[in-house]
Amino acid sequence: MITTPKTSRPFEEAARAIMYRWAVERDTWVSAAEIAEARAFLQAIGIATTELPDGRFALAGAESAVEASRLILVSLRHLYERRSRPLGS
Repeated sequence: MITTPKTSRPFEEAARAIMYRWAVERDTWVSAAEIAEARAFLQAIGIATTELPDGRFALAGAESAVEASRLILVSLRHLYERRSRPLGS
């Protein structure tokens, strides 16, 4: 079993809804709660985020700021990568 931070569970639940909405409804809107869950997940895995005055987000190590939907996409990618690792990795 892959060990994930406690904060990943709320994001995993939100991720299912986001993926459904993006894939089936073709709507990339994200709620403030989903953004908060994604930011908490990223923080738990060591990626700091900062909300900027213009509504975008700065991610530690990134060259440019991202919109909310891109922040979610980065979070989904990291969640998928963590879940896809073989046991013991």
